Amino acid sequence: MLLMFTMMIAAGLLSSCQKDEAVNEVNKVTGDLKVIDFNCDECVEAWTDTQVTYDASYFTPQGTSVPALENVYLDVWNDETTVYYRVYRLDGATFNHLAVGMNNNLTVIITDGDAPLTEYSWTTPLTEGWVACDVVGCIAIIIGDLSKPLGGINHAHYNFCQEYLLRDICVEVECSEETAWAAGPRYTPKGNWATYTPYVAGSTVNIYAGKTMLIGTAHFSAVVDGEVTITITLINESEFQSVNESLKIQDYENAPSGNPAPGQFDWKWDATGSTWTAVVPANNYYGIHIDAVACVPI
Repeated sequence: MLLMFTMMIAAGLLSSCQKDEAVNEVNKVTGDLKVIDFNCDECVEAWTDTQVTYDASYFTPQGTSVPALENVYLDVWNDETTVYYRVYRLDGATFNHLAVGMNNNLTVIITDGDAPLTEYSWTTPLTEGWVACDVVGCIAIIIGDLSKPLGGINHAHYNFCQEYLLRDICVEVECSEETAWAAGPRYTPKGNWATYTPYVAGSTVNIYAGKTMLIGTAHFSAVVDGEVTITITLINESEFQSVNESLKIQDYENAPSGNPAPGQFDWKWDATGSTWTAVVPANNYYGIHIDAVACVPI
């Protein structure tokens, strides 16, 4: 019986049912809900501020004879590793049957005869490399007729399809104008801290400003038609300075030595923003110099 019920609800996940999301500032004892709109592109001061509350109107009755659901809420929020879910009723009302479906898999939490609950919580892990406004895919929450057992002739269930948008923490940064180099051996062991980078196809190295401030990365492509593409990505609101020739690159057949003179490098760009792609001749070593507005978290 349970397997058959699972197959029935899976199709309901395919329908589109996204509504405007709202942040929940809620006293869950009194049920006094206050909702405000938000923009997922805007960062938050604390992970608790990522919370969104969906009310009973988001739960779709499965069948023309199924009554509309009342007094059911779902909170969804995230931190840097996990998405959290909490389904609940207010004012002491309980679930006498509750089944939660995630990724088309149905788990019965409460059946007729079990002790009823006023709420139930669960989590799912976030994929590595997520960014703000990524969509957490649809889920289904199947809530039986609150007084009927699973499989009862009058049993009712409700599909919930949700597209939750991830949000990120605001990072307070301190910025200054600095010279930056892609990481590697030093040109000279004393004095100038400038560094050059041995070429490895497909590798990514850090970019440091002021010798120790990590402000981004440089990625080296494979050689294509005698050229290498170097992709500069700056982080934490760091960016290229608004100056001429803010990015300078020199290629070397042999490891360089002595104090470098970036103004005499062969390849120069008026780079802007926080990302830049430069195509240079294939070679064994590269000096990558950046005039940066370097920002680091504080």
